[in-house]
Amino acid sequence: MKTNIKQTTFFLVILFLIPLVQAQSLAISSLPFQIKGSTVLSDGTLFAVKGYSLLKSTNLGTTWITVASVPFSLGKAFYATSTNNILAVSGQKYAYGKIWLSTNRGVSWLKVYGLGLNETVWNFQEYKGKVYASIYSYESPPLKVHARILISNDFGLTWKVLTTFVGYRHVHEVFVNAYNGWIYAAVGDATPALMRSKDGGITWTNLHSKMLFTSINARGSMVYLGEDVYVYDKTDSTRIWRFNDMGNGIAVLEKVFDYGSRYAGNVFWMKELHGKLVFGTVPALKGWTALIGVSNGDWSAFSIVRQETVSVGWTGFQNPTSSYWPLPLILVKGLATSNVVISV
Repeated sequence: MKTNIKQTTFFLVILFLIPLVQAQSLAISSLPFQIKGSTVLSDGTLFAVKGYSLLKSTNLGTTWITVASVPFSLGKAFYATSTNNILAVSGQKYAYGKIWLSTNRGVSWLKVYGLGLNETVWNFQEYKGKVYASIYSYESPPLKVHARILISNDFGLTWKVLTTFVGYRHVHEVFVNAYNGWIYAAVGDATPALMRSKDGGITWTNLHSKMLFTSINARGSMVYLGEDVYVYDKTDSTRIWRFNDMGNGIAVLEKVFDYGSRYAGNVFWMKELHGKLVFGTVPALKGWTALIGVSNGDWSAFSIVRQETVSVGWTGFQNPTSSYWPLPLILVKGLATSNVVISV
């Protein structure tokens, strides 16, 4: 089945089309169907989940064909490893989460790990042949489970617990900085923590416990943090912080972006795309504003390129394309009024 890119869409695509030296802003166009998540393989093939169908595109999203049905309802995480294995997670509130694996480009799927009730995976990330998974829980206090990070040493076939953060509810994101191999975890909700490990997850240091974060990225030793403003601060503005991690035991934060208005939502994700950092927000309540933003070339400032008022809480711009491979574009689960593709 082929689909024309000019049809109406409910989803966002972020796409850089010209070299970074020429690109200073983002442009917007469309994707013709509703997706839950997406990833890209080493040859540039895009995969996207639409309902219970897996679609692929070999021409940067211009046309799509159906590959197969998927035996799960996709949750947040969908990821391609360096071996072109595809990982997916199912599981939402009141359900038992599961990690799924395809080793044949999505034609068939194997259930490889069972999560607990109300658990899912926030994100996957690979570094030097190891794949990490952050476990997100909808469990309300008192906690029956604790925040955990899983690790796979065979590109997703088998999993074990790398670390457990006792007394914390869940991990919003696990991020490995390729600059030095240090692992970061944004832990919360009731008790916030920014955890860092310099030894592959054996020992951890709490670098910051005053603010809650939902996304992490880095350029060199400079670490960027997307804030969860709804839980603690109640100003409900969108903010991004950074700190230069020299390996000591505390993060001295510098604010690099503040939307400056209430009701703009949490920074749910930050993705590097052709040398720039792109982010998306998810507001907690209806009537608030979801944002798409992009950095300048050195990530020292950000500007807003898209904003939408949400009609339902905890919706917005989410579930961006995620992969071991550099992203040629980013597909983003968006709003009913989005109908956009973003390109430079």
